Amino acid sequence: MVVVAACGGSSQPSSTSSTSGPSSSASAPAPSTSTGPSASSGSSGSQTSASGEIEIIATDEAGQFRFVPDRIEVRPGQTISLRVVNQGASAHDLAVPDLGVETGQIDPGQEATLTLTAPSTPGQYRFICTIPGHEQLGMRGTLVVQR
Repeated sequence: MVVVAACGGSSQPSSTSSTSGPSSSASAPAPSTSTGPSASSGSSGSQTSASGEIEIIATDEAGQFRFVPDRIEVRPGQTISLRVVNQGASAHDLAVPDLGVETGQIDPGQEATLTLTAPSTPGQYRFICTIPGHEQLGMRGTLVVQR
């Protein structure tokens, strides 16, 4: 559902977010977008190199609160869309505090898309669920900005 743009220079991230009901992961992207490889739903150490829309699963199955994948690699200035799908039994969200962006609350069975432009400065930026207690239970990951 999004956009790959490599325009650097600014260290200020930009973002947009939207929420919607459940959708099939087999649905086609919107016509004017390009999509990259989807994140696999592997182990908690899974990683993806972003090139468009990335699907992140938020889950709390069997009391294991986590995001899958929990590591995303992007280039400085790259624009990506994070499609966060809540497959858990409770509400979740996804925020990147250092960049000042978040999805807002996502109810069970719902999803939200957060579009952001990575900072021009390489580094590691944590993403978390800000629902009280969820980060401590394991709902956290890392956005890695590298050349």
